[in-house]
Order: sequence, then C-alpha cells, then structure tokens
Amino acid sequence: MSYTIHTTHRSGLSLLVVIVILGAASLIVAVGTSLLSIGEADLGFASDQGKEAHFLADGCMDEALNQLRRASSTYTGGTLSIGSDSCILSVSGSGNTRTVSITSTVGDFSASINADVLLASSTISVTDWREDQ
Repeated sequence: MSYTIHTTHRSGLSLLVVIVILGAASLIVAVGTSLLSIGEADLGFASDQGKEAHFLADGCMDEALNQLRRASSTYTGGTLSIGSDSCILSVSGSGNTRTVSITSTVGDFSASINADVLLASSTISVTDWREDQ
C-alpha cells in the first residue's frame, strides 16, 4: 500500500506575500503620518515664538515711550530683558522729534518696531509706526 500526498503551498505563499506588502504599506503610512505630525508641531512652535517676539517688541515700545515721557532730554534707550528674551531700545533725534527703534529676540525669532514721535511737554504723539517681523 502506497499513499501519495500532494500539497500545494502556493496559496499560502501568495497570502504571505500579500500580508508582507500590506504590512509594509501600513508602516509607510504610519511613519509618514508621524513625520507630518512632528512637522506641524514644529510649525506651531515657530509661530508661537514669532508672536511672542512681536508682543515683546510692542511691550518694549511702551516702556521706551514711558521712559521718553519721563526724561525726554536724557533717555537714549538700553536693553530690557524678560527671562531669556530681550529687547534693544534705541532713541535718536533731537528737539521735539524722536525716532524710537525696538528690536526684540525670542529664541531664533526677532521683531522690530520703529516709531517717530513728537514731544510736547509731558505728552508724546506717535506720528509714524512701522513693524517688521
């Protein structure tokens, strides 16, 4: 008595190839989605730092105008630090006309504001305001 068993492994091999291809495609999609998420988070962080630089420059301009109102003949600017962030305040001009320049730095981002002001006793009038970011 002789028995012959014939088995075909081709259908199993085909199924294995399909599973490997689907697994590789799923892995590619997962990695791509992860990289996209990291990129979006990085962009959000950069946007936040840019906004912070702008807000810091605006606050430093307020400080410079207050100092100029208090001591218009002697105030020429300086450096203002808030935590690890900073502003450079510069006042130029003479007489009743001054130009106030502010440059703020937050991380790798900076913002600048320039304002022309007119001094009249203890009143300051901003005649021109320019922002660069």
